[in-house]
Amino acid sequence: MHRKTIIALLMGIVVVVGGYFAYARYAQPRSQVVSEPEAEVRMVPPVISASGEVVPLRWAALSFPLGGKVEELAVEVGDEVQVGMVLARLEARGLEQAVAQAEAALATARAGLAQVKAGPRSQEIAAAQEEVSAATANLSAAQAARDQAQATLQGARASQEAAQARLEAAQAEVAAAQAALAAAEAELTLLRAGASSQQRAIAKLQIDQARNSLWAAQAQRDSVGGAVDRGHMKDADLDAAEAAVGSAHVALNIAELAYEEMEAGPRPEEIAPAQVQVNGARAALSGAEAQVEAVQAGLGRARAEVALAQAQVAAAEAQVVAAQARVAQVQAQLELLKAGPRPEDVALAQARVAEAEAALEAAESALAQARFVSPFAGTVARLEVREGEVVSPGQPILYLGDLRTLQVETTDLNEVDIARVRVGQGVEITFDALPERIFTGQVESIEPIATPGQGGTNYTAIISLDQLDPELRWGMTAFVDIIVGD
Repeated sequence: MHRKTIIALLMGIVVVVGGYFAYARYAQPRSQVVSEPEAEVRMVPPVISASGEVVPLRWAALSFPLGGKVEELAVEVGDEVQVGMVLARLEARGLEQAVAQAEAALATARAGLAQVKAGPRSQEIAAAQEEVSAATANLSAAQAARDQAQATLQGARASQEAAQARLEAAQAEVAAAQAALAAAEAELTLLRAGASSQQRAIAKLQIDQARNSLWAAQAQRDSVGGAVDRGHMKDADLDAAEAAVGSAHVALNIAELAYEEMEAGPRPEEIAPAQVQVNGARAALSGAEAQVEAVQAGLGRARAEVALAQAQVAAAEAQVVAAQARVAQVQAQLELLKAGPRPEDVALAQARVAEAEAALEAAESALAQARFVSPFAGTVARLEVREGEVVSPGQPILYLGDLRTLQVETTDLNEVDIARVRVGQGVEITFDALPERIFTGQVESIEPIATPGQGGTNYTAIISLDQLDPELRWGMTAFVDIIVGD
């Protein structure tokens, strides 16, 4: 029976029953006492009607978890596919390169782990021992070079001290030469200046004194001579007096000559030696000054040699320190080689292998996501993209459904009616596409959560069909009558 006819019959029944009860209530006497409360009677239709949609029992909108360019669509609409069949692929050259790199990294990590576990070879230990020997020899050479540099520095310092002593001696010679020159020049100046007025006055006084002495001696001689004549004195006394007169004459002559010489001034033969002495003092001073300059130049060279030797000692010390560090390093490496792999090194190498395995798994997973396969056997119902198009992650690519088993899902079963629906209740289904045909089924399940819609809150009931018809199609609109009671 057509759905509209059924609805009209049900509405007629409701109207007749309602009119009957209304008439009975009106016809009852008003004075009648009702001993028991009247039960309000509300007629509930035994059928709940709703709309629905034909869907496969199993279906899916398939999409890529990654975005990218669609390189291949392996199916067309209407194709039957089996489980595991590749349906579409994305362009994945970059992902394939990432997998290759991850595989190479894993191989490297595994090789490193094997190398750590294998321990050192005899050749490696021998090579390490040779490195220790070479580093020790290099240290000895560096120490010898340092000792040589220190000896050179000591020699340079000794040379500097000797040059300093020579400089001080030369400076003393310069001071002595300067003093000698000053004395010679002063003596020459005095010679050239001649006697002073005071010296002349003294010379005159000396002449006067000598003359007085002569007069006194002559007077004494004359007195002694008279006494000899009288016999009071001897001839010897007279001879002595004569000698005294002669001495006085000589003294007077000397005083007069000295005065004359003083008045005449210095003679050239007297000035010449003084001038020679001055010239000699000047030459000695020039020589001493030249010696000072030469010694100063030598002292500068000695100081430069000391600075160079100090730099060489510092460089040699640095080389010794570096050589000592190298000896310690290669010795430690040799000890490590002899001790074999440490548990920490093995654990680190194993961790690197695990990391590389995880990276490879991630790369392979990403590459696998560049294609999707059929999760179940079914029919390709719709293609949403074409080859060469770029899709976003999660964008539907195709719809796949198992069309061997179809069912109906209600779309407008409201929250009032759902309370009367139970699993297992019978259902009659009609389709506009298949008029005059009624399909039967039963409520298979009820979704536990509501689906809000424009017409209010609705619930979805899943209805299985007792029989399928080849003319039924996925997405057809269905009209459902759920038989909830007699």
